[in-house]
Amino acid sequence: MSIPGLETSCLVNVFDTFESGLILIDGDYRILHWNSWVSKESGVALEDAKGACFDDVFPNSAESSLRQDIVHAIESREIISIGITTKLQCFSFDDQADSSTILNRSVKVHPHELRENVWGAVIQITDNMEFDLLEARATLAAQFEERTREISTARERAERSDLAKSHVLANLSHEFRTPLNAIIGFSDLMQTKAFGPLGHDFYSDYAENIHASSIHLLHLIEQVLDVSRIESGAQSVEEININVEQALRNCGTMLAMQADQTNVSMTIEIPEKIPMVIADPTKFQQIFINLIGNAIKYNKADGDVRIYAKTTPEKELIIYIEDTGDGISEADLPGILQKFGRGSSSYLGGQEGLGLGLTIVQSLAEESSATFLLTSEIGVGTTATVTFPDEKLIWPPDAT
Repeated sequence: MSIPGLETSCLVNVFDTFESGLILIDGDYRILHWNSWVSKESGVALEDAKGACFDDVFPNSAESSLRQDIVHAIESREIISIGITTKLQCFSFDDQADSSTILNRSVKVHPHELRENVWGAVIQITDNMEFDLLEARATLAAQFEERTREISTARERAERSDLAKSHVLANLSHEFRTPLNAIIGFSDLMQTKAFGPLGHDFYSDYAENIHASSIHLLHLIEQVLDVSRIESGAQSVEEININVEQALRNCGTMLAMQADQTNVSMTIEIPEKIPMVIADPTKFQQIFINLIGNAIKYNKADGDVRIYAKTTPEKELIIYIEDTGDGISEADLPGILQKFGRGSSSYLGGQEGLGLGLTIVQSLAEESSATFLLTSEIGVGTTATVTFPDEKLIWPPDAT
């Protein structure tokens, strides 16, 4: 093998066109020619080196196995590449040179036919900045590793903090529930006058207020418990095939009294041949009780709530809950979906709550492999959609 264009007869003409160092030696390790790059770097004129042994001109080479590589290249007729190694010490051309100057060089030995069946070699020396590149790569790798450790530590710290907070909330909620259930029970006895009249009519009103307030507070605590269970992963999962129409009508029945209190009409429109959903029934019910309950709670008096479902060409099932409330501004939507986010007072309409309902919906939808989306328009109303992918659906045999 030989370097293209480096036939011996024209070496003098082509060597100096190279931006790297080129040294031609014969089979006896004697220098025949080199280019101006070598003269400049070594400070040795070519006339003073011609015919001399390579080891005499570059004494450091005798201390390395560079000669073996050159011999191997000539005998095997193969190009030999020399990477970062002490063999390059001879090409530092400076006894005071630091390691970076030495390592910045790379060497290739090209076997070259000097004349018929007589072989020598061309040693090519290149300033390729390999050391700098490797050093930069190592520095970047170290920085990346350090940054990864910092991020991992911060994430673990945040997860521990979040888990501790969830455990505290769960424990507090449990402790609150016990006396609340007692208050609800006793106020219910007072409301129903189970043991006789209370006396003054005000006592009946007070008992009713105590009972209603306790139920409301218990509902808030249950929401905190739900969030804590979801975040701690303590919820059990038992997926079954859910009849969508039946499940949604059950949710509507449970919330019918709430709708009647504000004269909100509720319609459920589920098409025939709708697929069944593979999901945990408790989580499925909780998603839609929260969404339908919100649609009623934040609706206008005499408003409408429409619950319907559609399938898509992508074999997805989308369940819609539409209301005719005041709507939510685009600026308020991101905050509504955050934990404890409650939106503006115009949307709330004086309703109380912790702002956890949609957080729970979002978490439960993700756990059910579904996608939750909330869209709204001021003065028109709000639409919540829950989309189940094909892999969570069981289609009727004759479904198209």
